[in-house]
Amino acid sequence: MKKNLLFVFLLLLLSCPIITNAVATNASEDLNYVNIQVFVKDDCDECDKATKWVNDYLKDDKRVTLTEINTKNNKDTYDKVKDALNVKKDDLPLIVIGSNYFLGFDKKTEENLNEAIKSYVDSKDHCNIADKLDNKDELDKCLKINEGIYKEPSEDINMVMIILIIIIVIAAIFGVMFFLKNDDPKTSK
Repeated sequence: MKKNLLFVFLLLLLSCPIITNAVATNASEDLNYVNIQVFVKDDCDECDKATKWVNDYLKDDKRVTLTEINTKNNKDTYDKVKDALNVKKDDLPLIVIGSNYFLGFDKKTEENLNEAIKSYVDSKDHCNIADKLDNKDELDKCLKINEGIYKEPSEDINMVMIILIIIIVIAAIFGVMFFLKNDDPKTSK
């Protein structure tokens, strides 16, 4: 009886990562909209490339929207966003997702945008700082909510999860071996 119970326990323990992944996948399927603001100017090739890339992305993912803001007509909004995000450079395009920003547009920016969009879409709680620019308290709350949603790719949490799962599995195996050793009729008196 103990061996059957132990086998069921071990089976449940080993299936935890599968169950966790299924729950995470179902949770991320809920539609969660993200707005991307792209600050541009006239006669800017990188701005055109960035806007085209986001528009192409929109075709594949209906949870993402684009707000294109020309700095010629909206200098005040551009300056407020730069101040809120502590952007020191005056480069364009300035691409804003939640509380993250990207200056310029190249292959690396595309990769980082992909990851940032996924992070924000998968996040249940996020807010768009452009909606909170006129209220300092609301802006601070928004920045706090968005804190940690997207980090640079070098901060990869997947490796930590894999190592943690391996440690749990090894501990479970040793626990089972210890339990079976103590349950062996030859060794018990």
